Amino acid sequence: MRKPILLLLVLNLLIVLPLMAQDFGGAGKKGERVDGVKIVPFPMVIVNPTMGSGGGLTLLGFYTLTKKDTVSPSSVAMVLGGYTSTKSYFGMAGNMFYLAEDTWRLAVFGGRILINHDFDYDVNGDKVNLKYGDNYWLVALSANYSFWERLFGLIIVMS
Repeated sequence: MRKPILLLLVLNLLIVLPLMAQDFGGAGKKGERVDGVKIVPFPMVIVNPTMGSGGGLTLLGFYTLTKKDTVSPSSVAMVLGGYTSTKSYFGMAGNMFYLAEDTWRLAVFGGRILINHDFDYDVNGDKVNLKYGDNYWLVALSANYSFWERLFGLIIVMS
Protein backbone atom coordinates (compact mmCIF):
# COMPACT_ATOMS: atom_id res chain seq x y z
CA MET A 1 0.00 0.00 0.00
CA ARG A 2 2.87 2.37 0.75
CA LYS A 3 4.48 2.00 -2.68
CA PRO A 4 1.46 3.29 -4.67
CA ILE A 5 1.06 6.23 -2.29
CA LEU A 6 4.75 7.07 -2.51
CA LEU A 7 4.66 6.77 -6.30
CA LEU A 8 1.61 9.04 -6.44
CA LEU A 9 3.33 11.60 -4.21
CA VAL A 10 6.49 11.59 -6.35
CA LEU A 11 4.47 11.93 -9.57
CA ASN A 12 2.50 14.77 -8.02
CA LEU A 13 5.69 16.59 -7.05
CA LEU A 14 7.24 16.06 -10.49
CA ILE A 15 4.17 17.33 -12.33
CA VAL A 16 2.69 19.98 -10.05
CA LEU A 17 5.74 21.77 -8.63
CA PRO A 18 7.17 22.86 -12.00
CA LEU A 19 3.74 24.22 -12.97
CA MET A 20 3.59 26.36 -9.83
CA ALA A 21 6.63 28.32 -11.03
CA GLN A 22 5.07 29.22 -14.37
CA ASP A 23 3.66 32.68 -15.01
CA PHE A 24 0.69 32.65 -17.31
CA GLY A 25 -0.27 36.29 -16.71
CA GLY A 26 -3.26 35.16 -14.66
CA ALA A 27 -5.64 36.95 -12.35
CA GLY A 28 -2.91 38.03 -9.95
CA LYS A 29 -1.57 40.54 -12.46
CA LYS A 30 -4.95 41.80 -13.62
CA GLY A 31 -6.27 43.00 -10.28
CA GLU A 32 -7.62 46.53 -10.21
CA ARG A 33 -7.27 49.07 -7.43
CA VAL A 34 -10.50 50.56 -6.14
CA ASP A 35 -10.14 53.05 -3.28
CA GLY A 36 -6.78 51.59 -2.20
CA VAL A 37 -7.96 47.97 -2.41
CA LYS A 38 -6.49 45.63 -5.00
CA ILE A 39 -9.32 43.37 -6.18
CA VAL A 40 -8.41 40.02 -7.73
CA PRO A 41 -11.19 37.83 -9.19
CA PHE A 42 -10.77 34.26 -10.35
CA PRO A 43 -13.29 31.67 -11.56
CA MET A 44 -13.70 28.12 -10.27
CA VAL A 45 -14.60 25.02 -12.25
CA ILE A 46 -16.18 22.27 -10.18
CA VAL A 47 -16.19 18.65 -11.37
CA ASN A 48 -17.02 16.08 -8.73
CA PRO A 49 -18.44 12.56 -9.16
CA THR A 50 -21.06 13.04 -6.43
CA MET A 51 -21.78 16.78 -6.66
CA GLY A 52 -21.90 17.05 -10.43
CA SER A 53 -20.33 19.86 -12.38
CA GLY A 54 -20.64 23.58 -11.95
CA GLY A 55 -18.76 26.76 -11.36
CA GLY A 56 -18.08 29.55 -8.97
CA LEU A 57 -16.26 32.79 -8.41
CA THR A 58 -13.77 33.97 -5.81
CA LEU A 59 -13.01 37.63 -5.16
CA LEU A 60 -10.00 38.66 -3.09
CA GLY A 61 -9.36 42.18 -1.89
CA PHE A 62 -5.89 43.15 -0.66
CA TYR A 63 -5.58 46.30 1.43
CA THR A 64 -3.47 47.99 4.10
CA LEU A 65 -5.15 48.79 7.41
CA THR A 66 -2.77 51.59 8.41
CA LYS A 67 -0.27 53.43 6.26
CA LYS A 68 2.11 53.73 9.24
CA ASP A 69 2.54 49.93 9.42
CA THR A 70 5.21 49.15 6.82
CA VAL A 71 6.02 45.66 8.14
CA SER A 72 2.67 43.84 7.96
CA PRO A 73 1.61 42.21 4.69
CA SER A 74 -1.62 43.34 3.07
CA SER A 75 -4.79 42.25 4.83
CA VAL A 76 -7.08 40.08 2.70
CA ALA A 77 -10.87 40.07 2.35
CA MET A 78 -12.44 37.14 0.50
CA VAL A 79 -15.87 36.33 -0.89
CA LEU A 80 -16.59 33.12 -2.79
CA GLY A 81 -19.54 31.16 -4.04
CA GLY A 82 -20.41 28.29 -6.31
CA TYR A 83 -23.22 26.13 -7.68
CA THR A 84 -23.35 22.64 -9.24
CA SER A 85 -25.72 20.56 -11.34
CA THR A 86 -27.02 18.66 -8.27
CA LYS A 87 -28.25 21.97 -6.79
CA SER A 88 -25.31 22.01 -4.39
CA TYR A 89 -24.05 25.44 -3.47
CA PHE A 90 -21.71 27.28 -1.15
CA GLY A 91 -21.20 30.87 -0.18
CA MET A 92 -18.50 32.09 2.16
CA ALA A 93 -16.78 35.27 3.26
CA GLY A 94 -13.73 35.89 5.35
CA ASN A 95 -10.99 38.28 6.29
CA MET A 96 -7.38 37.97 7.42
CA PHE A 97 -6.09 41.01 9.31
CA TYR A 98 -2.37 41.69 9.83
CA LEU A 99 -1.96 44.14 12.72
CA ALA A 100 0.67 45.95 14.80
CA GLU A 101 3.61 45.43 12.45
CA ASP A 102 2.65 41.78 11.94
CA THR A 103 2.58 41.03 15.67
CA TRP A 104 -1.08 39.98 15.47
CA ARG A 105 -2.83 38.01 12.75
CA LEU A 106 -6.59 37.73 13.11
CA ALA A 107 -8.87 35.69 10.85
CA VAL A 108 -12.66 35.62 10.63
CA PHE A 109 -14.46 33.27 8.25
CA GLY A 110 -18.03 32.10 7.78
CA GLY A 111 -20.44 30.68 5.28
CA ARG A 112 -22.97 28.08 4.24
CA ILE A 113 -22.37 24.84 2.38
CA LEU A 114 -25.13 22.60 0.98
CA ILE A 115 -23.90 19.50 -0.84
CA ASN A 116 -26.38 17.21 -2.58
CA HIS A 117 -24.62 13.93 -3.31
CA ASP A 118 -25.92 11.81 -6.19
CA PHE A 119 -23.94 8.77 -7.28
CA ASP A 120 -24.29 5.19 -8.44
CA TYR A 121 -22.41 2.20 -7.15
CA ASP A 122 -22.46 -1.54 -7.72
CA VAL A 123 -23.78 -3.94 -5.07
CA ASN A 124 -23.44 -7.60 -6.11
CA GLY A 125 -24.03 -6.73 -9.76
CA ASP A 126 -26.97 -4.41 -9.09
CA LYS A 127 -26.69 -0.70 -9.77
CA VAL A 128 -27.73 1.30 -6.71
CA ASN A 129 -28.33 5.05 -6.79
CA LEU A 130 -27.57 6.90 -3.59
CA LYS A 131 -28.76 10.45 -2.95
CA TYR A 132 -28.27 12.40 0.25
CA GLY A 133 -27.40 15.89 1.37
CA ASP A 134 -24.99 17.59 3.74
CA ASN A 135 -25.85 21.00 5.11
CA TYR A 136 -23.24 23.03 7.01
CA TRP A 137 -22.91 26.45 8.54
CA LEU A 138 -19.30 27.35 9.20
CA VAL A 139 -17.87 30.03 11.48
CA ALA A 140 -14.16 30.16 12.28
CA LEU A 141 -12.08 32.63 14.25
CA SER A 142 -8.35 32.51 14.81
CA ALA A 143 -5.77 34.72 16.46
CA ASN A 144 -2.01 34.40 16.04
CA TYR A 145 0.43 36.30 18.23
CA SER A 146 4.14 36.64 17.48
CA PHE A 147 5.70 35.87 20.84
CA TRP A 148 9.30 35.51 19.65
CA GLU A 149 10.84 36.75 16.38
CA ARG A 150 8.62 35.23 13.62
CA LEU A 151 7.23 32.41 15.80
CA PHE A 152 3.45 32.64 16.25
CA GLY A 153 1.15 31.10 18.84
CA LEU A 154 -2.29 30.08 17.56
CA ILE A 155 -5.75 30.23 19.09
CA ILE A 156 -8.60 28.76 17.01
CA VAL A 157 -12.33 28.82 17.62
CA MET A 158 -14.54 26.91 15.16
CA SER A 159 -18.22 26.27 15.12
